[in-house]
Amino acid sequence: MQYFKDGTGRVHVFDDDVKIEAAPDGTTTATAPNGSPLNAPDDLTPYTPPKPTAADQLAAAQSAKIAEINAACEAAIVSGFTSDALGKTYTYRSRRDDQVNLMGAAMSGTDTQFKCADADGLYAMRDHTAAQIKQVFADGVARKLALIEQSNALTDEVNAIAPDDDAPIEAVHAITWSAPTKASA
Repeated sequence: MQYFKDGTGRVHVFDDDVKIEAAPDGTTTATAPNGSPLNAPDDLTPYTPPKPTAADQLAAAQSAKIAEINAACEAAIVSGFTSDALGKTYTYRSRRDDQVNLMGAAMSGTDTQFKCADADGLYAMRDHTAAQIKQVFADGVARKLALIEQSNALTDEVNAIAPDDDAPIEAVHAITWSAPTKASA
């Protein structure tokens, strides 16, 4: 990347293959790789952006790590959960539509069929009493809340790292997502 400032102090950034040339009268022109002129100020001067401070680098690392944690949490939320409401462990889907459908089934207060997978991974509609579907819903909510709590705890850990800590960026990178176990859900 090439950096330039114009007469007003505004910074302009160009790809390396853009040609910036000074004319004898002191004006500048910008030319695209294909030779066509670019619409750019005619008073550009080379500019070197300041190097990011340690605090800037830490903030960028923290922001990236928090985005990574949030994405991992979201992936875990929609990856399904288990419930023993039917007397054996079954797996239930938990994409957004699945969550809405489960909530509707639980709130209906009636017996219903609901799709879940057995130990062999075979998904099928299975009979659930009103109490069982409410338990499945409660198990799904507990799992989701445990995942959100894990995400919040890791985010707090990332944000607690200060620029004056020993190797703060390495400390940020060392924090990794791990979904809580069912026992803690």
